[in-house]
Amino acid sequence: MSARRSALPGARCLHDSCPSPGPTAAIDLGGTIRTVGAEVTLSRARRILHDVGITRIGNVTGLDHVGVPTWMVVRPLARSLTVSQGKGLTHPLAQASGVMESIELYHAEHFVPRGRVATLRKAAGDARYANPLLLPIRPEAALDADACTEWVEGTDILSGTVRCVPRDCLSLESLSGRRRSRMFVASSNGLASGNTRSEALLHALCELVERDQSSLWLVRKRLLSAAPDSRLCLDGVSDESCRSLIDRCVAAGLRIAAWHVTQSLTVPCFMVKVFDSERRTFYPQRASGFGCHPYRRIALARAITEALQSRLTHIAGARDDLYWSRYRRAIRVDNDAGERWVSALEAEPEGIDFEAVPEAPLLRSIEDLLEWLLRALAREGLSQVIVVDLTQDDFGIPVVHVTVPGLEGLFGRPGYTPGPRAQRLLAWRVCRSSQ
Repeated sequence: MSARRSALPGARCLHDSCPSPGPTAAIDLGGTIRTVGAEVTLSRARRILHDVGITRIGNVTGLDHVGVPTWMVVRPLARSLTVSQGKGLTHPLAQASGVMESIELYHAEHFVPRGRVATLRKAAGDARYANPLLLPIRPEAALDADACTEWVEGTDILSGTVRCVPRDCLSLESLSGRRRSRMFVASSNGLASGNTRSEALLHALCELVERDQSSLWLVRKRLLSAAPDSRLCLDGVSDESCRSLIDRCVAAGLRIAAWHVTQSLTVPCFMVKVFDSERRTFYPQRASGFGCHPYRRIALARAITEALQSRLTHIAGARDDLYWSRYRRAIRVDNDAGERWVSALEAEPEGIDFEAVPEAPLLRSIEDLLEWLLRALAREGLSQVIVVDLTQDDFGIPVVHVTVPGLEGLFGRPGYTPGPRAQRLLAWRVCRSSQ
């Protein structure tokens, strides 16, 4: 296996003339951009592993034969997911990814503050509250205007004003009694940690944009059959990190396909599928990954590593929310549905030039990348970015939950209801078909 592995790039400053990295300088670690190296992140996180209940950090890379580092982090008796996954181009990056994900989940289970109770009617008519109609609502929820829910204070970082969001959107304390009463969708979408607060905010916003843009793309492709050609020509990818990941998949006998799923926002977003249509690997599944970042090379590397992480997660079978239905039908390529999917894929042209995908200009700091992303949201008319800070001083790890009213949730997941922007797409289709 080692003979197949390509050399991975070392860390480098994003700007050739950049001085020694300061506390917020953007450092390209290969496949991700951070303010410090993964070893520093891990050394900080190790101090609180016992406090957050992490008992095991395991290397599961060898359960597959691609060789891209993937680790799992175990937190027994967690109130959401017991097992978190981490991926990266190096083992320290993969470890840090998994540990930080587990830490942020712990914060969302235990440290979401209490709030004030208000009716939906009051929230809809008060500028201090996020508009409830722009938030992810559970499909079975009865939207009674006089129904009460608990709202937590956050800060709109675009205006600097206090704005409240439903506590149900933030809290991942999955006690059955509370889950039955929830009106809004609880999700880790927008939950992020980082070495600095700005780094956590950037990570959270990238995830929110990724879910939004991929969902709009999937709505157009699956519900409207209207998505334009968006498949990438992977032969034209020259970035060292991405090229290494693609070549590893091919050398392991996997096929890899990628799509540029950016819709209305000018932020690079990709979806990647890895699969074995010739049944040369021991587990004939297809796995998906998504990635978003101001830089296209980071976005694509994230999507590839997430797809490989998803593949390994199903092989390991240790995650709490994996059910038999996924193994029997949803992810297999050796059944009729899987074979039809492969045939459709082979007929799809690879028309997108990776190097032509728009991205951010070269920026020096995490704050600059964050500002670029906020401007992209503002151009789309998304005027609120509400942050609830979950950071605990005793832990010293910045953790935030970010809500952007109007962004779509994750298409196809239980509880997904099309938001206003997806509904406009669907309404446009109805209008066109009636003409």
